[in-house]
Amino acid sequence: RADVAGTPRTWAAAGAGALAIAAIIALLLPTSVPRGASAQVTLTGVRSAPDLQVQATIRVHPATLARGADWFNVIAWQGHGKLVLDRLRRIGDGIYRTTKPIPADGSWKVGLRFHRGDRMASIPIYMPVDRAIPVAGVPASARFDRPFVADHKILQRERKQNVAGWVWGVAGAVVLACCTALLLLLGWAIARLARGGPTARTRPERLPIRARAASGA
Repeated sequence: RADVAGTPRTWAAAGAGALAIAAIIALLLPTSVPRGASAQVTLTGVRSAPDLQVQATIRVHPATLARGADWFNVIAWQGHGKLVLDRLRRIGDGIYRTTKPIPADGSWKVGLRFHRGDRMASIPIYMPVDRAIPVAGVPASARFDRPFVADHKILQRERKQNVAGWVWGVAGAVVLACCTALLLLLGWAIARLARGGPTARTRPERLPIRARAASGA
């Protein structure tokens, strides 16, 4: 509506919406790792190297850990193929099994991920050696017992830990400023278009058929 576009009332509504989104993110973003949670994993090869693929049987502790989880899956990424996601199948009390072959060699990264409410954690199943970081590899052993760790430590394996705190603060502020500027620019552009009102193509008026016939048109 051209009569309300870009008025203080609409900008106030947009600002309130942005603040509400920021508050939701601030409340939902912090997560924690379930205390004492771990998983015993048994891997069975279904294809040998160099394209090793495995099936996994997973026993979690405590057995009730994954009940009502928002997600509990095995994920493989950053290989030479598409992302592999397996939502697992429950076969017993606290026991789960993959439903498809999971790649576990080369440049693939494989992890077990858990999320419920404000709790989010992962276990590395296979991670390649990366000398650029540098970091040691995590082998896909036939059987292992590993504790759950913070999810971002697995997904952001390349993240440097020895970076000064002010660098993160400045980087975050720059990203926030860019996002804010983009939203303001989009809002201004949409408001300007709305204030212009609807546009209609002007077409030459056509006379009724009888009038055109009488005029010889």
